[in-house]
Amino acid sequence: MIAQLYEETRLDELLSLGGAELRDHFLADIQRCQAQLTQSMTLAASDQRQGLEQSRRVLHELRGISLTIGAAPLVKLCAEAEACCDMGSLKDVFDRQADILTMCAALSDRISAHSAGLS
Repeated sequence: MIAQLYEETRLDELLSLGGAELRDHFLADIQRCQAQLTQSMTLAASDQRQGLEQSRRVLHELRGISLTIGAAPLVKLCAEAEACCDMGSLKDVFDRQADILTMCAALSDRISAHSAGLS
């Protein structure tokens, strides 16, 4: 799973356009989405409808970020979790949350390592 986490060529092309600033923007967005997803699951414990709606929005944004850098496994997982939100299946969203957060952390590490030469 981690070996094909994202398309290195696509990331190289994007970073050639925006350099370290774009890399830092991707990393910040991924971290923000991780935090918001965790918060939305906490919210869902007290208000399932609100928590699922917030989760759906965060997952949609994270899916878009993932599409941009060619992170197909994360795109797929976010799309599945989004569909679970739409169906009102909190348990299924929660079951996918750990995998999504783990994949986000691995993706952030790989982007940082891949683009370490940028200044």
